[in-house]
Amino acid sequence: MPDRPCFLRLLTFDFFAVLQTFIEVKCQAGLVLQEANARGLFVTKEGLVLKVDPECVKAQVDQLLESCKDTKLTGNCHQDRIRILKSVADKNYFSFTCWACDNHTDRCDKGAAALENKMVLCNPSITNQCGRGGFGPNRHAHALLDWPRHTVNRRAVVINAEGHAPNRIMLAWFEDWANRHGMTRATNPECFPPPENN
Repeated sequence: MPDRPCFLRLLTFDFFAVLQTFIEVKCQAGLVLQEANARGLFVTKEGLVLKVDPECVKAQVDQLLESCKDTKLTGNCHQDRIRILKSVADKNYFSFTCWACDNHTDRCDKGAAALENKMVLCNPSITNQCGRGGFGPNRHAHALLDWPRHTVNRRAVVINAEGHAPNRIMLAWFEDWANRHGMTRATNPECFPPPENN
């Protein structure tokens, strides 16, 4: 599902504590950054007080506050925590990234600022590819990321920038196959899709 947002189902969310922590850490980060901004805790050597983007921090804190307000509490601390975190999760998209990443700037088509959270995982059984990278040579990595819904129409951004996932995957597979068989667009143009489709 690299090109389309997914939602965390309540059953999955309830079962995997790591998903709860994934959401909770970003909520806590928003609260810590809000307090750090208010107290002027980020100071350069020259004495200049810096702030983490206030709009970005406010958006994250607002997600948590809205979720607390909208959640019907049961009086059971554990269940209420999960319900609130699930409500926060419902205000985000999630995607898995398993292709190589380098330093980059995310494009948000709605132009709003937001905190991004990511959890990078390693699959030791895959040794011949790096995935998104980050764990060293011959160690496959992929990441779970969240995309706050107020910032981006994630699917449209990816399709506009990179094409539809099945087409990208099919083209990458075909180019690899053609390369292994010594075929090029110049020697075998009939086998390749038209350039405008690349």
